Amino acid sequence: MLAALGGCADVSRFEKGAAVAFGERLEGEETYQYYLLRLDLEDDVPPPANFHIRLGDRALALDELTPAVVAPRLPAFAPPPQWPERLNRQALMANAYAGGGYFLAFGNGRLTRLSLCSHCGGRSFPVIGSADGQRFYTLPLTREQLIDVLGPPDRVYRVNEVRY
Repeated sequence: MLAALGGCADVSRFEKGAAVAFGERLEGEETYQYYLLRLDLEDDVPPPANFHIRLGDRALALDELTPAVVAPRLPAFAPPPQWPERLNRQALMANAYAGGGYFLAFGNGRLTRLSLCSHCGGRSFPVIGSADGQRFYTLPLTREQLIDVLGPPDRVYRVNEVRY
């Protein structure tokens, strides 16, 4: 899932442990709106919080996400036709699911990668919730909402482009 989002010149990068979020000033907003959240757990780095995502009618905590739980709610990931053959083969061998702004990949039955995006390949409305499951937000998120879900950032800085 590597691609550069064209036209990005003023992007905020919010880092918290294994989580990274990217935001821009969307639709004339004064503050950054975080439209992409990635969680990379491949290196056994724990997530910053056991936050929730809403898949269909069910809110699921990160530790509840397994292929058996996700498969009935999201289709298997199909790589775009423009991907190089090598990436296509890798993607087809992966145990991954995608749809509606969500991408989840599993290795050995455990979550290894999670991405939520509201502005990738069209407009989507993924929903993320706090660790206690009491507050839910639709992407894009404000910085305050991101802190409610992940906790205070380890680092926030500006970048010129976003790589997926």
